[in-house]
Amino acid sequence: MLSKVFEWSRIVHPAPEDDFVAKRTAVVTALVEAFSTDSGRRIDCACIAAAGVTARFAQDTPIISEVIAAIKNEQPATPEAIGENAMNLRSCCALIVGELAERQRKKGGSSADCDAMAAIVLAALANRRPPSERHLREMLAELLEICKSATKSSAGYRHQRWSLPRYINNIKEAGDVPAFWTEAKKHFLHLANSIEANEQVTREELDTLWWAFNGTSTSTETSFADMPAGLAALDGATELSGLVLLPPLPNTPFLLNRVLKVGRRPEDLEEQNLKDLLGHWDKAAAERCVTDDANVAALVQGNPAVFPISWACRRMAEDNSFLSDMKKATGWDPAGKIRPDRLAFQIFQEKIAQRLYKNITE
Repeated sequence: MLSKVFEWSRIVHPAPEDDFVAKRTAVVTALVEAFSTDSGRRIDCACIAAAGVTARFAQDTPIISEVIAAIKNEQPATPEAIGENAMNLRSCCALIVGELAERQRKKGGSSADCDAMAAIVLAALANRRPPSERHLREMLAELLEICKSATKSSAGYRHQRWSLPRYINNIKEAGDVPAFWTEAKKHFLHLANSIEANEQVTREELDTLWWAFNGTSTSTETSFADMPAGLAALDGATELSGLVLLPPLPNTPFLLNRVLKVGRRPEDLEEQNLKDLLGHWDKAAAERCVTDDANVAALVQGNPAVFPISWACRRMAEDNSFLSDMKKATGWDPAGKIRPDRLAFQIFQEKIAQRLYKNITE
């Protein structure tokens, strides 16, 4: 975002001078305007900002060539090669994403494109260990908070209950029936839409609470308490992500705590090796998490660092080994420690990002 140009440019230059900041501000401003109506570019920006310039991005990938061209327009001495611009690209994309998310939060309401963009950042960063490099760590932490704030605002708007009498009160008298109906029709339409929106919020509350307190997987008809913790995390997060309105309220994932804790020994909820939790799955379990949407599948396959657990599920569902490749592909070390609830939260974030992406690509 524009107010963070100095701080977030420090991953490129530890102490950027005023001229650099001014030119970088111009670059980001131009790209924000160029990408403000292009959902594909915003998704690409979110992936680069959160996970870096990964293998799927090449020199001639449109987002890469366009961002480098914008930088060179203000700073001609900037090298052309993608390999020499990794941090330049990441800083610019983070600033673009932060600016777009902050604009949407201040504007209010909800934007499907912005929700999907922010969800990519949450999926990539919310449960990942922060990098050791100070300026990069600080930039990603601030970007994550901006996207959380934008998502919270959008979720609050989506979950509000609309007052219905005002639509009736807005209908004015008219001299004849056609004139009355012309005026009244739009108010009746708003009333019907508001009734439907209110009903959806009520339905979500009932569905999620019934699911959580019932404690039984809808996909396997097995009690979560009878499942190994890693399997309960996978099925619980996948099922809950399909019950919620988009974007979900910030406290929604904590329903997963209930299905994981009830009837389970405390030691089963402590940190374990990720590979041990993934070892609780079989091919059928992985297949339940894998999307059948081609656009979403391409997004997951191309961005394993954003969707590490979904990537692992797809590899398992295809009968491919993945533990030896996982750290290199996703940045998640199978030997690393993680609690089952954090694994569930990660799966939930990934599935929400995929649902939001599917909505903007249908």
